[in-house]
Amino acid sequence: MVLRSTYLNILFWVALIVLNSLLLSWLIVNHFTIDLILISLILLIIITYFFIRFLNRINRRLTFFFQSLNSDDSSFRISEEPNDKIEKELFESLNQISRKIEGIRIKAQEQELQFQAVVEQSNSGLLAFDEQGIIHITNSAASQLLQCEVLTHIKQLKRVNETLYSIILNIKQNETKTVSILENKNQRVLSIKASSFKLRNNLLILLSITDIKPELDARETDSWIKLTRVLTHEIMNGIAPVTSIAKTVTSYFEKDGEIVKPNSINEQLILKAIKGLNIVHQQSIGLMNFVEHFRKFSKIPQPALKEILIHEFIERIGLASQDIIQKANATFLVEIIGEKMTLMADENLLAQVMTILVSNAADAVSDKPNGTIQIKVHPTESGKVCIEIEDNGIGISPEILDEIFTPFFSTKPNGTGIGLSIARQIIHMHGGRFEVHSILNKGSSFRILL
Repeated sequence: MVLRSTYLNILFWVALIVLNSLLLSWLIVNHFTIDLILISLILLIIITYFFIRFLNRINRRLTFFFQSLNSDDSSFRISEEPNDKIEKELFESLNQISRKIEGIRIKAQEQELQFQAVVEQSNSGLLAFDEQGIIHITNSAASQLLQCEVLTHIKQLKRVNETLYSIILNIKQNETKTVSILENKNQRVLSIKASSFKLRNNLLILLSITDIKPELDARETDSWIKLTRVLTHEIMNGIAPVTSIAKTVTSYFEKDGEIVKPNSINEQLILKAIKGLNIVHQQSIGLMNFVEHFRKFSKIPQPALKEILIHEFIERIGLASQDIIQKANATFLVEIIGEKMTLMADENLLAQVMTILVSNAADAVSDKPNGTIQIKVHPTESGKVCIEIEDNGIGISPEILDEIFTPFFSTKPNGTGIGLSIARQIIHMHGGRFEVHSILNKGSSFRILL
C-alpha cells in the first residue's frame, strides 16, 4: 500500500506491528499450535524489518550522497521521485548542493590549469617546496636551470651542486642569493630569490630562479668599454702635451734633419728647452700618479671579516671625519636604530668606504648655508644591516648617475674618479649591495646593505 504522507506510512507500519503483536500474544495465551505462533512471530519480524528499512531509506540515500561527495564524485544525484513532499524538497536541496559543489570543483580545476599554464610560461624558473623539502610546484625553466628533468625533492639538487643545495636549503624569505654552476663547460650564474605562501594549510617556500650570466657579461663588457674610454682619455691627455713639447724642443736643435751649430744656440733657446722639459716632467709625474691610482683600484685586498660593533664603528667614523665636516661647515647627524647591533666585515676596508662617502657628501654640501650630513643605521626585514649616508647637497644629475661608478670618471677638477668605484668594489667583496639615490639640487643618499 502506497501512502502519500510519511506520517501515515509510519502509522500504518506501527499499526501492523501492534496488531501482529496482539495476535501473537493471543495465540500464545490460548495455547494455539506452535506452527501458528511461529508464523505470527516470523510475520512480526518481517514487518519490523520492513518498518526499519522504511525509516532508514532517507539515511541510506544521504549516506550514498555524502559518500559520493567524499570520493570526489559530485555528479551523483538523488532521485527526486518520492511521493512525500518533504522528502522531495530535501532531495532537491541536496541535488542543488551537489550541482554547486560540482561547479566549484570545475572552476577550481580551470583555475589550476590556468595557474599551471602561467607557471609554465614564465621565463624564470619557479620552484615551491614545503618544510619537508617536498616540491609541490615547478616548471620546465626550473628543470632546465637546475639541470634536473624531474623535480620531486630538493635533495635531488645535492647531486647537481652542493653549494646550490646549501643555498636553497638555508635561504630566508625575501632574501636573494647567487650561485655559479658549471654545465657542460658552460658557466651559469643563478640568482635565487625566496618568498613564501600558504597552500592547503602548508607553508611553501617559493623560489624564483634566473640565469643572470648574460646580464653580468653585458655589464662587464659595458664596464670594460667605459674603463677603456676613460683610460684612453686620461692617457691621451697626458701623452699629447709630451709629444707636442718633445717635437717643439727637438725643433730647437734640429733643422731640416741636421743638428744646429753650437754658435746658433743662445740662452733664450736653452730656457725654452728647459721650460718644455719641465712640462714633460710634470706630465710624466701626472701619468705616474694615474698609474698609481689604477694600481690601488685593481689591488684591493680580500676582506678579513670580523664582528664589528655598529655604535663604536660609527663613532670612530664621526671622529675621523671631523676635519672634513668642519671645512664644509656642515651639520653631522647620526641615527642608529637598534641596540648592540653587529655585522661581519673588514673594519678597515669598511672605514675606507665610509670615509669616501662622507668626504663626497662634504663636497656636495660645501656651498650650502645649512649643509647636513647624516648617517642612518637600521636592521632590515631580511636580517641585514643597512647603513645610509645622506646629504642635502647639490645632488647628481640623471645624465651622469650611471657614470659615477666608472673608474676614473670624476666631475671634480682635481678628482681621481676612483673613490666610488673602490667603495662599491669593497662592498661587493663583502657580498653586500651598494645603492644610490639622488635628486639634483636636493641631495643624495648612498645605501650599504651587509
